[in-house]
Amino acid sequence: MQHLQSNTTLQGGKYRIERVLGQGGFGNTYVGYNTEFEETVAIKEFFMKGVTERDETTSVVSVSNADNVQQFEEQREKFKKEARRLRKLKNEHIVKVHDLFEENGTAYYVMDYIDGESLAEKMKKTGQPFTEAEVRGILSQILEALKEVHQNEIWHLDLKPGNIMVDKQGNAYLIDFGASKQIRANGSMTTSTALCYTPGYAPNEQIGQMYDRFGPWTDIYALGATIYNLLTNKKPPMAIDIEEDEEEAFDFSNSISEEMRKLVVWMMQPKRKARPQNVGVILEKMNSSNTNVQAPPMVVNNSKEPVLPTPLSFESEETLLAGVPQGPKQSQMSNMDEKGVHAVDLGLSVLWADCNVGGTTDAPTGELYGWGDATGLKTSQDVNDYLDYKGGLYLSTPKDISGTKYDIASQKWGEKWKMPNRKQWEELITKCQWKKVKQGHIEGYRVWGPNDNTIFLPFTGIRFDKNVSNTYSGYYWTSELAQDDNTCAYYFYFDAETWNDNVNTRNYVYSGRAVRPVCDKEDHV
Repeated sequence: MQHLQSNTTLQGGKYRIERVLGQGGFGNTYVGYNTEFEETVAIKEFFMKGVTERDETTSVVSVSNADNVQQFEEQREKFKKEARRLRKLKNEHIVKVHDLFEENGTAYYVMDYIDGESLAEKMKKTGQPFTEAEVRGILSQILEALKEVHQNEIWHLDLKPGNIMVDKQGNAYLIDFGASKQIRANGSMTTSTALCYTPGYAPNEQIGQMYDRFGPWTDIYALGATIYNLLTNKKPPMAIDIEEDEEEAFDFSNSISEEMRKLVVWMMQPKRKARPQNVGVILEKMNSSNTNVQAPPMVVNNSKEPVLPTPLSFESEETLLAGVPQGPKQSQMSNMDEKGVHAVDLGLSVLWADCNVGGTTDAPTGELYGWGDATGLKTSQDVNDYLDYKGGLYLSTPKDISGTKYDIASQKWGEKWKMPNRKQWEELITKCQWKKVKQGHIEGYRVWGPNDNTIFLPFTGIRFDKNVSNTYSGYYWTSELAQDDNTCAYYFYFDAETWNDNVNTRNYVYSGRAVRPVCDKEDHV
């Protein structure tokens, strides 16, 4: 039994379940009744589909596999944290939380019931976009809600038409803070756990899981995508499409005013610093007597790049090739193997390949693979389609797939090649010198080992479904599954501005990333 039955009572009869309102992977939402105040409420219950089960007689929730107990407890705490975040927010366009408690072996929180439907449901029902006047009315209300959210140093991180409700009086409400994250006093995120997001509504910093770049502008991008969807009834363009096609990536009808078009384009700038930096800026533009919103020019690639932190050094675009070796010295190579790949001795514990899996020395970028998917064919965003992950747990996949049947390097290049683990990546990061270079038309980093031998790591981009974005960044898998989240694996990230120096960032196994193999020194003489 996945959900509570009608007329089930909670808290000694204070709340009564009337019907199921919605079900998801991490919980059930019910229409309930507060018997003390005689009013209808919404009740959200924490329930992990595929991980938990319910006793039909007692309604008690339990974890079906003992290995998942810790995961369940951690996620339940996150569920309770979501309720506490909502409780802090005081705005008429944000659903108010009234109660939080544990019962039946799980957690519940009680909130206002909205007699209405989401914007996504409404548009699906009519099959038509909203009018510009309707969108303006909704936008002004959601901006006020976001202003309150951001003032509490919370980012929503999943803003889309499905997470905005409208009641029968036309009042709009921002809902579902399950993906939201709070910022500590020192400016860091309260968690580094990989975040879910909806393609088309997530900017580059969210796609790349670059937590230190999150801010009000991250939600503003999603709000711009939401406005676009409401105005056109079309999917928002992907960030990579906006980077390449600029304003031509948008398909507005002639009925939409130039002012509204510019507003959407401004909010969906690929570069976060080119977007409105807070909702106050947008409200000021909308409320000013001069209603013409002047979006700044589309910013895609800046010619002036910031300096990277030590130990990375940086050369400007004009001097990228000056004095930089373009390949490994003959003395540093082993014999070329049957795949045409050289193993490069950088003076480290292992040898590094001179190109990515799926590539060659002349075209080192290679292919993008889901973690553990040696076929390179899967593009689903359902973790249950990968490896042997079923119902919330891996049945047999090891925490480190190096050299196993799930190892992309071993399966593609032979058993002597392996995916590098986090320790091997950290050795490459901390013991080598890095410099941004351009090899032919491909940008990336030249990496010098302690013995002055080098390899080139290109920017690769990242793939979700069939869409590749962030092609000015490098995303490389490690061989290790995340320790506290069986849906994610650790990876190494870098671009022209920042890098991940401890390989403790993780993301979903279905995201397509590059693989740069290593091999043991004894396998190459």
